Formats: sequence, C-alpha cells, structure tokens
Amino acid sequence: MKPSRLTCQVILAILQTMQKKCFFKKPEAIETAEYDFDNEYQRLKKETWLKNSFYAEFTSHQIDIVRKNIPDFLDETAAKSPEKTAIVFEGRQISYQALKDQVDRFATGLRVLGVNKGDRVGLCLPNIPQGVIAYFAIIRLGAIMIAENPLFSKEEFKVFLNQSGSKFLIVLDEIFDEKIADILDKTPLKTVITTSISDFISGSGQALDNIKERRKGQRKPKAKNIISKKIKLRDFQWILEKHHAEPLETVLDWDDPVSCFHTSGTMGRPKSVVHSNKALSSLAQQISSVFAERDMAKETFASIVPIFHSFGAQILLIAISAGAKIHLIPKASGGAILRSIEEFKPTIIPLTPPILNEILHHPALRQTDISCVKDFICGSAYLPVELFEAFKEMGIEICAGYGMLESIMSIANPRGPKGKKKPESIGIPTPNVDAVVVGKDGSICKPVPVDASGKALLPDDPNERGQYVGELCLRSPHQMLCYDQNETQTTAVIDKNGFIHSEDVAYMDAEGYFYILGRESDAFICGTSDVFPDEVEDRLIRHPAIQDACVIDIPHEIYGSAPKAYILMVQGQLTPASALQEFLKDKLATWKIPVEFEIVTSLPISSGGKKLRRVLRAEDIKKRGEQKSTAEITDKNV
Repeated sequence: MKPSRLTCQVILAILQTMQKKCFFKKPEAIETAEYDFDNEYQRLKKETWLKNSFYAEFTSHQIDIVRKNIPDFLDETAAKSPEKTAIVFEGRQISYQALKDQVDRFATGLRVLGVNKGDRVGLCLPNIPQGVIAYFAIIRLGAIMIAENPLFSKEEFKVFLNQSGSKFLIVLDEIFDEKIADILDKTPLKTVITTSISDFISGSGQALDNIKERRKGQRKPKAKNIISKKIKLRDFQWILEKHHAEPLETVLDWDDPVSCFHTSGTMGRPKSVVHSNKALSSLAQQISSVFAERDMAKETFASIVPIFHSFGAQILLIAISAGAKIHLIPKASGGAILRSIEEFKPTIIPLTPPILNEILHHPALRQTDISCVKDFICGSAYLPVELFEAFKEMGIEICAGYGMLESIMSIANPRGPKGKKKPESIGIPTPNVDAVVVGKDGSICKPVPVDASGKALLPDDPNERGQYVGELCLRSPHQMLCYDQNETQTTAVIDKNGFIHSEDVAYMDAEGYFYILGRESDAFICGTSDVFPDEVEDRLIRHPAIQDACVIDIPHEIYGSAPKAYILMVQGQLTPASALQEFLKDKLATWKIPVEFEIVTSLPISSGGKKLRRVLRAEDIKKRGEQKSTAEITDKNV
C-alpha cells in the first residue's frame, strides 16, 4: 500500500526533528570536556599549520608585540618622514606632518568642546581626510570612537545613537540634515560637528563658499529643532582653523577601549563590538609582519573599504604605521578602483568580494593596466573560487582571508610567490592567532585528509563528516574586549580557554588550511541533509552567464525547506532555470540544487560586503503571503 502524502510529511518531520540540531555546543561544553583541550590543541597545530613553510620564509607564527599606543603609529611616521605624502584625495595631497598637525588641532578642539577620556564620540564619515583626522584625534584623547554607518536609516541612527550613549557626533552635513536633525531630541547628543566632502577637495568652489560660515563656527542648520534643544553645532574646518597643534599628553592605557563597531546584522540582530588599544595595535603589528620582506613605506594603498567598517579602519592604521601613501576613495565601486589604478598606480588594494566581482565584469577592465597591483587583499565575506581563478588568469593572485568583527583578519591564504594558496580555503592563521574547529560534543575535530596535490578530501556522507566538521573558534591578542554593554552576549561567545566562537561551520585539512561551509544561522535542512548557501552560490557563480548569486531557504511541500537562488546575470545574458540545474548536477548534491531561480538587477549587500539574506528572505515571505491571499480570494470568488 502506497503511503499518503500526509504520512510522508509526518515521517519527514520526525526525521528533520532528529536531524535538526545546534551544530555546536555552547562554550560550556568545552569547559566540561573530559580531556585536556589545550594539550590536544597544541599537539594538533604542531602537526598541521605550524609546519607551513610560509611562516619560516616570510614571518613567524609568533611575533613579539610592542606596547605601542594607536596615536604613536602616526607620531612616529610623521617624525621619520614628515614631508612624505600620507593621503591623496581628489587632487589634494597631505603630508604625514600636516596630517599629524591636523590631528592635534582637531584633538585640541574636541577637548575644548568637552571630550574627555572614556567619552563616546560617534564618527559617521566615508573615506575622506576628515575621517582619518577624527579617528586619530578621538583616540588620542582616550575617548572611544563609535563608528556610525552613513547608510543607516533615520530609525537606525536613533537606535544606535541611544544604544551607544554618544554625546558627540562627527558627521557629513548632508547626512545630518537628512537623517539626524529631526531626531536630535530623541538622542543623547549634545554636540554635533558637521563637514562636507568638498572641504578637502583641491580648488573646490563649494569649499570656498563655506569660508564665511566657518568663521562663525557653524553652518546654518536646516532643522528648526536644533535651536530649541540648544545643541552645539560646529564645523570641522572651523575647528581646525581656530585651534593650534598643541602637544597632548597620552592618556591611553594598554587595555583601554578605543573603538566600537556595529555588526552588519546578517543574522538580523546587530551587536556593537568594542576593541581595545591593545587589540588594534597588536593587529597592525601582526599583519605588518606578513609583509616583512617588503619596504612598506614605498607602497601605495587604495583605501576603498569604509573607515566605519573595522576592516577599512584597520587597513588605514596598517598603512600609516608603515608610512605608505593612501589614496582615499569615498564611494566604493569597481569603477572607482579601476580609475585609482589608472591614475595613482596603487600596489596594495584591500577590498571585498562584491567589489572584486564588479571589477571583473567592468567594461573598463580590458583597457586598464593593472600590473601595478602587487596584492589584492580580499576580506569581509566569502571569496568565490571563480573570482580567484579569473584574476589568476590575469596574473594576479588574490590574498583571501577570514575575519569577523570580534576577531579581525585572523586567517588568510599565504601571500607572495612562495605562499601556497588553496582557492577554496580561507587559509592558515595569521601571526599570534590560534584557530581550531570544535565539534558538537565540545572536542577538537580531526583534520581532513589531503591527496598528493594537497586537496582536502572531505567525505560527502553527512554521517562521516561529523568527525571533521564543527565550529571555527579563534583566540588572539587582537580579539574584541566585549560586546558593548552586554556581558551576557560576551560570555556566550568567549569560552574559558579564551576562544571566540564564530558560529561559522568549518573544517581544517591535514596541512592546516581552514575552510568555511557557511554560517550556522544561514544553513538549513532540505529533507534530512544540510544546505550551506555559500557553497551553492560558489558553484552558481562558476556559470559564465552569472555575475553573482544569493541563496536562501524557502518552504517546500515535500522536503520542508529547499534552496532558492537570486541571480544577477552578466549583462546581455539569459539562461533558463533548467539549464542552470543541469549545470549544477555534477557540482552539487541533488538536495543542494535550487528549486527556484529569480533574476534580479541587484543583491542586498551590507557596507562590509556581506550578502543580506534576511532581506531576500523577508521579501520572499511577503511575496508568498500575497500570492496566498490572492489565491484565497480567487477560491472564494469561484
């Protein structure tokens, strides 16, 4: 007798309940493990990634960290190379000595306005000179820089400004007028400093038009409620002109908090991560050691990752510590990078996969000589193998890595001609970083065997994978202090061994290279088997007609959930869904192949380069709800 559809669904539901599990144990599981976790970890790393020749030839896995405060990086470079160009921006060049002077002037102005050690100062600027100046000035005073994203909505600004408790805010005038002026009475802000992108553009007519307003100390506000609330409204340039570059005593301690960044909210619940003076200083020294064979002072960085993103802010600190030249790019795009390459010949370009993808498909790429670029450093999100291979064919090997806001730039593929790269891997731990994959029982997972070429041989059978696959955990001197004002969240992700639990599903091969399957929160079960969207997207992008893709889970009558792919096609290309499914047959297990495809003109991407699946999921739920309502109305009419 053939079972009914209802019977099949009940059986499937039972199987899914058995299968559905938190992939990882909470940190307490490690604390109660009945074996010596630390000894097992030390043994494992000696047998795997510590053997990597990259450490011997380019750097050491363990370097000595000097207790150097963040402002000292700029001070030392300015003393060593005062006339050297620090920043290039829209036709204007700023030397290291001039940059230091402006930092000191602005810090003096902030102190006069009442900023003291421990105060929280919001910084809401793109990659413009004012952002660099304000960043160092805030930290010089021992205050905490709170990074605010200019792309926030009015409601998000209200939430984050209240959450951080910032009484001071430095912001673009247009962002202030459009999104903040009307909500001032609903925030703790007392002082707002506005600036314009045109202020630092050489020969800008708008900059000249602002001179009279600067002399008054403030621009004319558009919002009437500013006057009623008696907010101090000041102009950035006016502060620089009014105050002298006075020597300021360093008030920073090694473990003091200096910055706070908001997570992208890819899980729908943004958090704020606090970093210490020690963390950011240590990371700058660790990453600089990876380039030890080069004179970094001779390099030029194209700075396109925004300063309000931790990756962008840290790249600026690394470049300044080296005395390199920095081309600031305020609006991220593939075209902007290609123009920078054409005009300024940058040698190091940190960027995100979406921008790299834009470059690859930009019509100007074929006419642009990109041979000046020594390193594309790709971070913030998963790098598809297709992108790596495409640039390799052009003679450029991308240095891809892994980090999260809680532990920035922690794993990377070895760079340079002698560094062995594995395109599907995120790489090996950077100096002074400990990394481990922890299984659902709290024990350390076994390394995956490799073949003669070094390819990881991860079993396809989900039952066999259990001994190899778990949660990626990280420990380093540059990890976060805490989640801002949230001890419960902090203790939930840092275990007694000091490891931060990433919630990323991962494995490590026998040569010490780590691989990410996806986030636990993004993974879903189709039938009784796991699906990781990152894996499906990587295979989809290998199709020549697809520029990018984003995969979510949708309801399925038989399997409970199934993959749906949103597709961004290469211009002028069109491919039927059946052809895409056929293309994926030898690249993915059957249950991972999307049952639906939807062509879109853009994908929702966070400022940090992460795909916002929750946005597409919400749109899909809304669309299905509307379709259901329409169907119900039709049935009633019939």
